[in-house]
Amino acid sequence: TIINILFAGILFIGNLMNKPLLKLLLGGALKLQDEGWKVLTKRWIIFFIALAILNEIIWRTQSTDVWVKFKVFGILPLTFIFTLTQFTIIKKFQIED
Repeated sequence: TIINILFAGILFIGNLMNKPLLKLLLGGALKLQDEGWKVLTKRWIIFFIALAILNEIIWRTQSTDVWVKFKVFGILPLTFIFTLTQFTIIKKFQIED
């Protein structure tokens, strides 16, 4: 939870300062219009917050065994699926060389 909130906070602060930190991190691999970086950053902020909330809900309402299984087998697939859903926005704002 803390790490997810930290990631969301860092991205949010970068957004407030008009410095899309995802662009600094992934700019070598992806060439997007500035608007695309803004949209992608906002989506990742929301994702990290949602993941933190989901983690808290599972931790507080389920057994430790279920929570550990979620941490081990749930977070990675959720992140992978979320990442796959971002390809449409990447394609929309991609800068062709």
